[in-house]
Amino acid sequence: MDKESIVQLLRSIKETGSVGPRPGNLNPGERVHFALDHGLIKRLTYGNFSLTDKGEDLLSGQNSWENILA
Repeated sequence: MDKESIVQLLRSIKETGSVGPRPGNLNPGERVHFALDHGLIKRLTYGNFSLTDKGEDLLSGQNSWENILA
């Protein structure tokens, strides 16, 4: 999984509340699965997603990609 794909996913969820991958990148399901597994997003009761504090920290630079993978 590459960092830019996950950062794009997080930005999309933050800005639109939905997953909006660019064509040609990884399958959207793979990104969502990765972000859920690493605690970057959470699924809301009505089916959308929101960022966790860990996801916000990655976007703001307060947490590193390497820490996410560890």
